[in-house]
Amino acid sequence: MTHNFSLEDSQWLTSPEAADYLQYLQENASLKPTTLVTRLRKRLSPSRTHLLLELFELRQRAAMKFGTLANKLFFTRKAYEQASSLNISAHKADRFTNQPSVADLCCGIGGDLLALQKVAPVTGIDLDQAILHLTQENSKIAANDQPTDSPPNFICQNVAQVDLTSFSSWHLDPDRRVQSTRTISLAAYDPQEEIIRQMLAQNPHGGVKVAPACQIPDDWKEETERHWIGEHKECKQQILWFGDLAKGIGRKTLTIFTNTSSGGLASETTLSLPSFEEVPAIAENIGEYLFDPHSVITASHSLNTLSHQYGLSRIDAESSYLTGERPNSPEGRFFGLTPFRIKEVFPFKEGLIKTYLKTNKIGLFEIKKRGVSVEPHKLLKKFKNEHPPQKSLLISSFGKKSVAILAQRVDHP
Repeated sequence: MTHNFSLEDSQWLTSPEAADYLQYLQENASLKPTTLVTRLRKRLSPSRTHLLLELFELRQRAAMKFGTLANKLFFTRKAYEQASSLNISAHKADRFTNQPSVADLCCGIGGDLLALQKVAPVTGIDLDQAILHLTQENSKIAANDQPTDSPPNFICQNVAQVDLTSFSSWHLDPDRRVQSTRTISLAAYDPQEEIIRQMLAQNPHGGVKVAPACQIPDDWKEETERHWIGEHKECKQQILWFGDLAKGIGRKTLTIFTNTSSGGLASETTLSLPSFEEVPAIAENIGEYLFDPHSVITASHSLNTLSHQYGLSRIDAESSYLTGERPNSPEGRFFGLTPFRIKEVFPFKEGLIKTYLKTNKIGLFEIKKRGVSVEPHKLLKKFKNEHPPQKSLLISSFGKKSVAILAQRVDHP
């Protein structure tokens, strides 16, 4: 991972002088951004002004990802956006517990390393010396919060040149923004597939982080456990587990972190499935309940398998909504499926829906859609009325038409 700032600027960002400027920004956060920039530029270079303002902004929104460490850690935008959250990195780090030595390749700002250093001796390796300095500082900050038995080592090196035979296992987070935009193509990753294969030839016990929608070579599908992880209603990453790190070769693992009533994150829920996807069961009629799948399910192409497992049907081949006659399985809540109890089903005609809502004194608090080209946020404004928000409106393809389904979340008060 490469960045457009120097090692000297990186070292300055972690200095007491920069800390004083960050405190100044905190105390004057009500000022206009242009005013802050003007004042900082009188004393600092353009690059340091940018780094400082960027770090201040990222710390404001990092709590969801890094918890209580958010206002202490050091970030750049690119590194922050690619880093694993503490919840996800801790979940992944379990696979490396008690490993003799772990290499964290392309370690970035240390999102995964902060969890790895708690469970095994780890070496962070990155080609960018400036970012590696921030990683070292973040590691110290995390260790102060929770001491580790073995402080990490750090190496500034091209990961393609690392001797992986000297490690028991490794984790790789390849750069997926080589062209400054996200990509799901493995060919656009750095290091590329050929280099990753060479790494596996040296040491087969690795974990490779890729985009949720990344298509992998056919032989890897048979040699890996593919692991999708979701958090905050989004599928965040896919991990390819090789060698001894894999718990089920040729299988899929789905993990979802869910919000608790207090706003925190509960312990993860994990499901293991066969790698093949079954033929979809399409419903002839919409049942009493509708189910909205988590993006982990759709990203992993597990919707059909789960629908068969739970005795549900897709309402349309172009839609990922499922339908059935009960809100839960006999064993408990369906994995990754948000249940809605259906109240009414309409043809998707805006005038008809608006009149029905007004006549029956129903307000909407959300509109969702699957398999149709509509803009829910615009529709929500159109359908807004004086009545309190109570119901959900789910718009979907159904056969050769589009339907609007008025429903109530089963878990909604």
